[in-house]
Formats: sequence, C-alpha cells, structure tokens
Amino acid sequence: AAGKDMTPAVAGKAAHSAAQAVGITASKPAEEAAKAAGQMAADMAAAAGKSLAEVATAAADAACKAGEAAGMQPSAAAQAGAAAAGKAAADMAAAASKSPAEIAATAGEAARKAGLAAGLTPQRAGEAAVAAAGRAAADRAAAAGKPSQEIAAAAGDGAHEAAVATGMTPAKAAKAAAAAAGKAAVDEACAAGKSPAEV
Repeated sequence: AAGKDMTPAVAGKAAHSAAQAVGITASKPAEEAAKAAGQMAADMAAAAGKSLAEVATAAADAACKAGEAAGMQPSAAAQAGAAAAGKAAADMAAAASKSPAEIAATAGEAARKAGLAAGLTPQRAGEAAVAAAGRAAADRAAAAGKPSQEIAAAAGDGAHEAAVATGMTPAKAAKAAAAAAGKAAVDEACAAGKSPAEV
C-alpha cells in the first residue's frame, strides 16, 4: 500500500515495523525491510524505463541501505542487496518473455554483480548468484502452476547452472543445487500451510 510520497527507504521502514509488530524474529524484519525497499526501487526504476542492469542496481542499493538501516551487518545487507538485484532482474526478464533458463541465468548474474559491487567476496557473490537463480527458477515454475516436486527440481537446475557459471567445482555446484531444491520445497510446503513436521 504505497502512497504517492513513498520512497524505497520508507517502504523498507514500514515493512520492518510490520514484521516486528507481528513478532517475526530479529533478523527477519530486517530482511523484509530490505526486500520491500528493493522491490519498490526496482518498480520505480522499471516504470521510469531504465535498463535491466539499472533496475537491478537500483534494487540492490535500496535493499542494502534499508537492510543496514534496520540493523543488518554490512555483509548481510550486501547479500540482501544481491538477492533484490536478482529478483528485479528475474522480473524484468520474465516480463520480456525470456525462457525460464534465461530468467534464472539473468537473476544469477545480476545478483553476482550486485554482491561484488556491495563488497562481497567472489565466493559469497557466487553463492548469492546461485541462490537468486534457484529462487527465480522456482518462482517461474510456481507461476506456471507446476507441482511442488517440479518447482524444487527447477530451483535445483537454475542454481546448478548459475553455480557452474560462477566457476564452482562440480561437487560444490551439485551441493548448491541440492540446497536450492530443498529451500524451494520448504518454501512451497510453508506456502501451502503444512506443519513443520510435514515439511
């Protein structure tokens, strides 16, 4: 519910307050703040006709700043920025009717660049890229109404390709893919209202 005078920083603060009000744990409100700020900055940049790279950068900067303002450590804020850039790039690629594989790759690359720009080590930026690609692939599969197993598989594939692209060893890439698939499966189950035991 963004008013006319809403800025990404204000959106971030509002999300942070709302998350705290409903009793979400300490790190989560900061994540929500970063996410909201990144999403809003991306929407504003996209509406202004900016390029995919510019939209991703705007999202990363806003998320990083909102995360730090909400008390995140600089490295965590940088990771939140990378995630926001990946999400923004994925949204842009999806709007341009790119294939799911291209969307995941675009998200991964945007997250990697944003992570490096925010001061993450190449290894950390690579991890952010893998997470963003997995998330983007899972989002696409979910939007297409795929069953949860296929969503998890899509996340694994997207993460694996991004891992290989960032120069991870085959063993590390396989591990990253498995982690992304597991995360997507948990997210799906939680969204479906399953109990922690079922997840």
